[in-house]
Amino acid sequence: KGQDRRKKGDLGAVVSVAAAVGFYRDVVRHREPCGQSGLLLRDEVGRHQLLENAIRGRAEEFRRDFDARHLRDRLQAQYKYAQPPRIGLGGGIGTPASVAGAFAMGAAYVVTGSVNQACVESGSSDTVRKMLAEAGQADVTMAPAADMFEMGVKLQVLKRGTMFAMRAQKLYDLYKMYTSWEAIPAAERVQIEKTLFRAGFDEVWALTREFWTRREPGQLARAETDARHRMALVFRWYLGLSSRWANVGEAGRQVDYQVWCGPAMGAFNEWARGSHLEQPQNRTVVGVALNLLYGACVATRRAALRQQGVNLPDECFPLAPLATDEAERRLA
Repeated sequence: KGQDRRKKGDLGAVVSVAAAVGFYRDVVRHREPCGQSGLLLRDEVGRHQLLENAIRGRAEEFRRDFDARHLRDRLQAQYKYAQPPRIGLGGGIGTPASVAGAFAMGAAYVVTGSVNQACVESGSSDTVRKMLAEAGQADVTMAPAADMFEMGVKLQVLKRGTMFAMRAQKLYDLYKMYTSWEAIPAAERVQIEKTLFRAGFDEVWALTREFWTRREPGQLARAETDARHRMALVFRWYLGLSSRWANVGEAGRQVDYQVWCGPAMGAFNEWARGSHLEQPQNRTVVGVALNLLYGACVATRRAALRQQGVNLPDECFPLAPLATDEAERRLA
């Protein structure tokens, strides 16, 4: 039906929005999505499998010439699924405009990330959720990842209100420059122990060794013969605990909080300013999801009218967040 409509006019975005609204409405109501709105696939032998096909990328990558429908058709032609897969987009989704843009690119659904961390269901501490709710689009940076520290892999983190990114980068620089902890100048070692570890290196190594004894003893065997690896494991102790400190709201460790966050968080905060969603205690995953979807519908409707030569003032297309029950009523 959508294919026939697109032959008469480019209404693909509108069709995708309608389909995604049905899917997301099922998700936020905690029901298993089914039918054409679902992700549940059945193969030839009747088993169910979840197709992990959310396409993640940064906001600048969205500007590439990409159409999720083309990817869907290519996968369907290659694997002959009993039900065509649904391709979603994720990364940088934080406002109705970004959601509408994803649907305009043929996405069947969107995956939110950063904006969920400030919701009450995130499991993070009240302090962190408040920090996230105050973040701007420029308040993020890159920092070394704990699990791939030695490879130099980085991830996006919040930089406002925390010094984690700078301190983690300092540890990585030391790791690259020196072959062991003992090779680091004494003044540097004292500073690291005093400000980051808040304990002596040997004490932290004892805790690290206890952890890897249970987790993966092979890491300890390598550390016994490789002083640099031993140093890396101790540095990873700090990186690993920093996210835990943030989640539990560890008192006295706020400057070391590691909070994963992208610029979508700042964009969401700008959009939510002046509404009930400005305060983190009012943010729920259901309320946020429904408001983003409803706002995307409004933005898409306006774009469709403009394409037909109908230009109406901004007042006709309000995008301010609504109460959860009102957003759900309008999407029903």
